[in-house]
Amino acid sequence: MSRRPDPATLMLARAFPEQPDWSAAERLTHFLDHYWQQQSLLLPGAITDMAALQSLLDGDELAGLACEPGIDARIVRHSGDHFSSESGPFDGERFATIGEADWTLLVNGVDLELPGFEPLFALLRFVPDWRLDDAMVSFAAPGGSVGPHFDHYDVFLVQMAGRRRWELGGACDGADRQRRSDTDLDLVADFVPDTTVTCEPGDVLYVPPGLVHHGVAETPCLTLSLGLRAPSADDLLSAWAAAGRNRLPLALDPPLPADPGRLTAETIAAARSQLRQQFLQSLDATSPEAFARWLGTALTRPGRLTPLAPPASISAAELAAELAAGAVLERSPGTRLLVHEDALGRTLFAGGQAFRADDLSETALAAFIDSTVLDASDLTEAAALKLGSELYNAGWMLLSEDPA
Repeated sequence: MSRRPDPATLMLARAFPEQPDWSAAERLTHFLDHYWQQQSLLLPGAITDMAALQSLLDGDELAGLACEPGIDARIVRHSGDHFSSESGPFDGERFATIGEADWTLLVNGVDLELPGFEPLFALLRFVPDWRLDDAMVSFAAPGGSVGPHFDHYDVFLVQMAGRRRWELGGACDGADRQRRSDTDLDLVADFVPDTTVTCEPGDVLYVPPGLVHHGVAETPCLTLSLGLRAPSADDLLSAWAAAGRNRLPLALDPPLPADPGRLTAETIAAARSQLRQQFLQSLDATSPEAFARWLGTALTRPGRLTPLAPPASISAAELAAELAAGAVLERSPGTRLLVHEDALGRTLFAGGQAFRADDLSETALAAFIDSTVLDASDLTEAAALKLGSELYNAGWMLLSEDPA
């Protein structure tokens, strides 16, 4: 069964270098108690494998990715205090004319297009996998910035190359915080930083939701943003409605005769009351087991991710033959797995779908949950091969050559 990772394997293992006697577990606990969703924290030298980090991509490769159809990319430019943006995909010639300063290229979902990002997400597994969103990478020319802003989710900003200065403010007041009206970017007005930090390659800056931050490139630099999102109440309500859980009869019939051209207070009150009653009744009518299965599909449902269609369906026996020949089974980019067990059995959720996992041993199930790449030694059980083939046929796993 899935286990909490050893704190020594997490990004926080080297936090608080001023406390040399603290264990990795103590560092993680201190971070969660005093920083998580409360205040920012600079993690100097948090990424130790710089060769692997810098091999992911460079600025030229990011620009090439921004030119591909379907890619979510933006260029943000500024002149003095004026900011403007343009959306991609871009023509390659755009980067030849953009100049050498004061611009930033941002590309979302880079981990869905390129391999190698899962080890970075694994450094953040003190949160559930379903909170891991995507990897956004930005390249900034000297002076490049997207302006002072805040996010509604936790983010770990990994400095891949170059040097970036971050100006940090306190927690903003959300919707009540005054925004700038002179740009189409969602920027905070009248920002005065409380502190400034500088990130060098390998440094990581944690920024909690709602904290205003403003990054400025001091040299050409590449920054990776690992976002940790949680579904909002609106997200879950929409998913609940989309699943048909609210399909109870409504009887919004006003007293007659009625004024045909007027929305009356009585109609408004009746609609409000019936919708509230409908929602509560649909929740009460759903068993705990059914609710858990709905939630598992909602939490693992992909956002921008489109499952990779396999070239052809594969049977468990055919999968075993592929693995025996040296292939490995790995998660499609961005796929998150989640397991739940209750009185009705054990279910594995992937990509918003539910798969039965009753017959897997604890060891085999842990291999699916804890590993992103499985080989023949992980899939020795018939039930594991069956589940692996089902995930492959659904597009949530793929076969590839052994990376070793």
